[in-house]
Amino acid sequence: MERDVHQLIQDCLQFFSNNCYTQHRIDRYRSLWKYGILLYMKERNLSSYTPSLGQQYISDCVPYENVKPFDREKIRSIQVLDDWLNLGYIRKRSVTPINHPLFGEIGSQMQKLIDHLQSLRRSYVTIKDYQLYLNGFLLNLNRSGAYSIQDISERHILEFISTTENNKVNIVSCLRVLLRYWFENNLIETDFEPILKSYKWIKN
Repeated sequence: MERDVHQLIQDCLQFFSNNCYTQHRIDRYRSLWKYGILLYMKERNLSSYTPSLGQQYISDCVPYENVKPFDREKIRSIQVLDDWLNLGYIRKRSVTPINHPLFGEIGSQMQKLIDHLQSLRRSYVTIKDYQLYLNGFLLNLNRSGAYSIQDISERHILEFISTTENNKVNIVSCLRVLLRYWFENNLIETDFEPILKSYKWIKN
């Protein structure tokens, strides 16, 4: 589902007005969209908004961790657009955990690892960390035009690691587990272990 982003925003603003949102709050959302998703789409010469584009904006513009109040407002501004697009109304704001969906063909293969880790009774924190890192890797793959696990190459792996700023050791460890799981279960033919076995080598 997609919609012209300017019309979508106007519909949301009208909903706010009809439901007695304060002018301060309406202006705040207007500013979040103007300097957020609108600027993001303008830089990419895009006019049609989709929920997947919103998720990509969050991935690119909101840090993986240490999410600050302003970052949460960015996320909320996207949730509002998604609500109107998918539901035709905007749900009341609530404190909910940030989700990191594993979508598409590659995402479904990543989910197999998550299910496997859950069967091994890995901790909730470990599972959430893996979902976070894998979601980032998935979005990076999609931006590079890789939509199947057979499309993944050494270039995609090293490119993703090079663009991450925090927790590189944990990210490399997560990718090692993922790619080893895929290889051992005959989901991919290439063994990527040699390029990931030494974090120091990747860092250099």
